[in-house]
Amino acid sequence: MHAPRTEAAAGTRLWTRNFLLVLAAMHLYFLSFFGTFTALPLYLAGAADWEIGLVVGLQAAAAGVVRPYSGRLVDRYGRKPFQLWGALASGLALAGHALTADPYLLLPLRVLHGLAMSVFTTASLAMGADAAPPGRRGEAMGYYTMINNLAQLYGPWLGLSVATALSFTSFFLAAGLSAAAAAALGLLLREPPAVTAADPLRDPLVNRRALLPTGVFLTATIGYGAIQGFLALFAERAGLGNSGLFFIVFGGALVLVRVAAGVVSDRRGRLVVVVPGLVVAAGAMALLASSQAALFLPAAALFGAGFAMAHTGLLALTVDRAGEAQRGSALATFVLAWDVGTLLGTLGMGLVAAVAGFGGVFGLAAALPLLGVWTLLLARGPRGAAGQRTGWSRS
Repeated sequence: MHAPRTEAAAGTRLWTRNFLLVLAAMHLYFLSFFGTFTALPLYLAGAADWEIGLVVGLQAAAAGVVRPYSGRLVDRYGRKPFQLWGALASGLALAGHALTADPYLLLPLRVLHGLAMSVFTTASLAMGADAAPPGRRGEAMGYYTMINNLAQLYGPWLGLSVATALSFTSFFLAAGLSAAAAAALGLLLREPPAVTAADPLRDPLVNRRALLPTGVFLTATIGYGAIQGFLALFAERAGLGNSGLFFIVFGGALVLVRVAAGVVSDRRGRLVVVVPGLVVAAGAMALLASSQAALFLPAAALFGAGFAMAHTGLLALTVDRAGEAQRGSALATFVLAWDVGTLLGTLGMGLVAAVAGFGGVFGLAAALPLLGVWTLLLARGPRGAAGQRTGWSRS
């Protein structure tokens, strides 16, 4: 039997050794991941389009399948082992890409990378939440997500630069080393003894305490998936402008708003940032649906700001609602909204586009966050001690 893990709330210090190490490891890890966004499709240029899609998408599919189990394993056996082995396995998988550009030989490596990424991100997120005092939990989640957004801002450019200036082999080896460096930092983490959780193979696949924030976040991630899948084509056909600039503005807004949203959610409640964030995200989608070139980049800034507010507040709310023994499980459930939202935003919205065009896609994406607002207002609990901070009861 393990001794209970003590809450970081015993103090108010956020910038601890563990928190800094988690942030640094996550940045290095996601730097290696985002670099593949540009380098991997070009590496596979000789393959058919559907083969490229299979290779790129298989990693996310594998991560989604194992994610619920990763949360329960992290709760039962500790964060550090999965953070370490997840980063090492990712590094090996990425370095292995240098051996072949055959799409079918790459499939096992994509599966390995997806499985490893699922356990690494779940363990690291839980470790970061453990290191944060509850009174500064929103701020901590703001920094955590911001550090990943920074990697997203320059990782694709850096990956492409290395691949073109040197070689694809050099890129994949460098990406593998970056993930391995994240593992090396993980060795320095100090994890308190964990609460003994239930059998990870017998618990429900999803954590019920995380269902509310997960469902609400899904209403925003579907729009995010639609942007990933269709924005470039929409911008080209409607004459809206450079889609690359959209992603730069969007990413910049994410970075700028994250921490402020977290601090406000700590001081004023999660509802205070989540609801306006969803409304702003809905407005941004409506601007895109209007097909007006003058509104293209303002929509990017608004969607980035709204998405950052909603995601940061809902992530902190998930940690608020989960007990220590189920924190990893709750966070793994929450991250499923990314996997499901991306799937619905690409495949599901593709069906909408066939019937109603891209304007219909972004019009529907504008309505969904408002459904999330309605759900939150219905679910809002009593304003007790926990409710004053979160805007909901913790039950």
